[in-house]
Amino acid sequence: MRKPRCGVKDISSDLDKSPRKWAKNVLRVTEVAFEMWAANSSLTFEHDSMNPDIVISFRKGFHTFVDPRHRGSQICPSLLDGPGNVLAHAFLPSSEVSEVHVDNAEKWHIELTANPNDTIHLLHTLTHEITR
Repeated sequence: MRKPRCGVKDISSDLDKSPRKWAKNVLRVTEVAFEMWAANSSLTFEHDSMNPDIVISFRKGFHTFVDPRHRGSQICPSLLDGPGNVLAHAFLPSSEVSEVHVDNAEKWHIELTANPNDTIHLLHTLTHEITR
């Protein structure tokens, strides 16, 4: 995407450098987090990438909201501080979209097994954040 397609230069920002495509293990761990909520509540979830109610993204430092319907894509007021302390944060459900921002600078364990002591279990963090 180095060449303009319509004569208008693409907007690039250091505030928005999260990966767009997730690895299969990240997708599976995320799916299990939603399955756990569905199994233990009256909530139901389905994957809808075109019109989501919940958007989960890996961000770091100062960052923007992902979904343009959410607060006009402005800068998120909650800093992700790098390794340790703040692992993720979520915004209460709204009439538009809820966002979960996961700190990409953390050393995540992205498997469905017990995590080594020097890592943070992504499943536990997502399960906590997705219905805050």
